[in-house]
Amino acid sequence: MTKRYDSMASRAPKVGDFVWCNFPFREKPQHPAEAMHAVYILATKGDTAVAAIYTTTALPKPTQPKSPYTIAISEDASRKMGMTRPFTIDSSRVAFLPINEAFFPGADNGKVPIIGQADDRLQRAIESRLEAAVHGNHLETLGPRQVRSLFMRPFG
Repeated sequence: MTKRYDSMASRAPKVGDFVWCNFPFREKPQHPAEAMHAVYILATKGDTAVAAIYTTTALPKPTQPKSPYTIAISEDASRKMGMTRPFTIDSSRVAFLPINEAFFPGADNGKVPIIGQADDRLQRAIESRLEAAVHGNHLETLGPRQVRSLFMRPFG
């Protein structure tokens, strides 16, 4: 069976990339989930670890209040970044993760399959919402504790 990342180019992730990830769930914050999500790469520690921001294709209900920490991405914008469906970026959910096969399917020696890249405008919007989450004390951090410590204080 062909996996969705088999045909993608691989390289060390860099800030602004979208990559496939088994982003941890709140219930098991230190362990990879069993379902892949596209994530936004916020920061890197060489080819060993990343800080990644959660995304989801499960769009909020129209009656649900919009979070000040999320960004809705249209289908058209999604396609320009290598994806196929509209999705939401949740800048209040950050995971500090090792670059390995468990968290990044297809990872090999610090390289991961790259879905696409956020443009500068979107990167600034993500950073702005992340800053608001930090200052509003709404930042949720996930991932193995030993990896979180590599980043110490990644947000000034």
